Amino acid sequence: MEVNYKDMEKTLPRYLRNDIEAWVEGVKSKKRL
Repeated sequence: MEVNYKDMEKTLPRYLRNDIEAWVEGVKSKKRL
């Protein structure tokens, strides 16, 4: 079974970055309140 790690590295960071950005925005909004 060959797994395309390069493809995974390209796709996973995108989802992680989106989650991190959303989490940071949520934390900032909570701090503002």
